[in-house]
Amino acid sequence: MVAQTSSAGGDRAPKRTPAAFLRPGDMVRVLTAPVAAPCVIVAVIYEHRLHGVFVLYRIAAGTVELLIDPANVVLIGEAATAPAHGPMCECGDDAADPAAEAVATAEPTEPEGTIEWARTSGGTAWVSSDGRFQIAAEKEGFVAQDLWCGARLKPAILTSASAWCEARKEGQPLKWKEDRSGYSANLPNARFRVNRVGADRFQAVDCRFSYTHRLHQSPIFDSLEPAQRWCEVRAACQVEGEGATATLHYVGPIPF
Repeated sequence: MVAQTSSAGGDRAPKRTPAAFLRPGDMVRVLTAPVAAPCVIVAVIYEHRLHGVFVLYRIAAGTVELLIDPANVVLIGEAATAPAHGPMCECGDDAADPAAEAVATAEPTEPEGTIEWARTSGGTAWVSSDGRFQIAAEKEGFVAQDLWCGARLKPAILTSASAWCEARKEGQPLKWKEDRSGYSANLPNARFRVNRVGADRFQAVDCRFSYTHRLHQSPIFDSLEPAQRWCEVRAACQVEGEGATATLHYVGPIPF
């Protein structure tokens, strides 16, 4: 079913629907996209930030998946709704096995996706192989954290937690220049450094934050590659707010 409203001139326009009413499977058009191709909402993500809970959509367009603000989409087709009762079956022996249905719809017990995960020693949390992401089991559900960006998400189920991590895993490619004390990379509105700490250890710096800010620098890495990767992840984020309360909002890589 396609939901539309009439404009003054008689033309049909996509329907503006509040974020709370859109759901996975809905067809939407992205207002900021250069081509008006339809996209599908894959997941509705609730992200906890400094000033409250923000809603984001993970949408699929062909083979590409994006995380986008609800203000930038309009509804063009609603998800199909499953019928209240299945088709009638004349033979009782062919009825679906309840145990088999339970297995098919059961929540996975491990994070899904392409990120490599390892359980912590206590067995109640997973940490990504690069140390960036963590998913921990708590009383009210699973909590996902992006430790490199200071972001966290409190979903109710494990699939939402792992999908949130997958949606923000890509970094912004940077061009590095080596100098006496380490490496540097610049973007039009940001500067990043990787400093040598001893003979074979490295620490990255996001120069958008002051020296005393909690988001100013990375942990110390044992090799150059993860330190540069930390900067690439930061480069895919925008700074929100000012001073000590400034935070990072992941927007993904942007071509320059």
